[in-house]
Amino acid sequence: MDLLAIGLDSNASNSVVFSGTDYLKYYWSYFNTLTEGYTWQVKSAFSILVLACLMMLVLFIMFGIKIHRRRENLRKQAKIDKNYYTVVRTILEKDEMSIDEMEAFIGEDEESLRKNDPKNYVTLMANIRTEMCDVPYLPNILPLAELLGVRDYLEMNLQRGNNVFSILQEMLFLQLNISEGRLANCVNDRNPDIRMLARLNYIMCSESNPYKYLQEDLNEHQSLLRPMILHHIFGWMKARNRRMPSFLVLADSVEDPETSAFLIQEVAYWGNPAEQAQVKEYLLSPKKGCRSAAIKAIALLKDVDAEDKLVETFDYQPENVRIDIMNALLAINSGKQVAFFENVYRTSASHTMIELALTCLFGYGEVGKSKFEEIRRNATDEEKVLLDQIETSSRLNEI
Repeated sequence: MDLLAIGLDSNASNSVVFSGTDYLKYYWSYFNTLTEGYTWQVKSAFSILVLACLMMLVLFIMFGIKIHRRRENLRKQAKIDKNYYTVVRTILEKDEMSIDEMEAFIGEDEESLRKNDPKNYVTLMANIRTEMCDVPYLPNILPLAELLGVRDYLEMNLQRGNNVFSILQEMLFLQLNISEGRLANCVNDRNPDIRMLARLNYIMCSESNPYKYLQEDLNEHQSLLRPMILHHIFGWMKARNRRMPSFLVLADSVEDPETSAFLIQEVAYWGNPAEQAQVKEYLLSPKKGCRSAAIKAIALLKDVDAEDKLVETFDYQPENVRIDIMNALLAINSGKQVAFFENVYRTSASHTMIELALTCLFGYGEVGKSKFEEIRRNATDEEKVLLDQIETSSRLNEI
């Protein structure tokens, strides 16, 4: 035992203890010893090569971790889709359900459901919402988001400032309204995209003053995204019997002609009867885009009472607006405008207008087809070629 103790003490006394920067000094000394006798150029090249190899090793490890995480997320997402797609889709298609009814339908309680990653639920609900994009309002989507922990997950990330743009986008797409206070830091954000999405969310979230920022935003440069989102938001507001904006008042106050045109056309979808009756007043608007928007709104409404106004203003319009008028009369299809289409065919100098007039006649019910055949019987050989082409094209479109 004494000899062993003496040996251990001897080894301990010969050991070297590193501390602080001793490790760096040791490797620097080791490197100098290894490259002793070489020029500084060789030493530099060797150093760069070693550093490059170490960086490549780090990058490969990072890529490997990222690929593993991605595969793991895909596996989890596939599992969520397999287990919950059918029940979630069915719940969203049903009329209003309570959270207890949803738990019973799914066959799991809230605690069990929240053990899964809410991010996977967000992806699942977003995919189903895409498939059901024609439905403006799904009454069960908000309570379902609460049951699955999706709403809490999105609110938490918004509060922490994690991926704010994506979070606001997902909230808009899933139509999840949260408290106005959660959006307080975003509605005046310096980033215009985040500010836009936050203010669009504000319309759904605010009960007292939903359109607080709308007029200001509509006077800014419009991205392609904003009108699309606004259209769905207005549909959601209408379905929930929420207060709608005064579309025509906004259209008159907005400077951008494209935005004014968008608002006029929205009247056909979500406007009240009084606004819909006023749309024809924009047929001679100084903004040419507003004229086309009003005509398209009348076509969507199939407003027979506005037909005379369309015909009256036809001669005062540029050709592109005349085309819109003829398409609108065809869409309304009251059967009263056969003489108008024939007159356009016989008096127009534009080949485009002649073709369109004949196309409208052929598609204008039985009375239109009768007039089309009458024109064919009295047509020249050259005109008959055009008539045959229009008939063939129209029949192919019907298929």
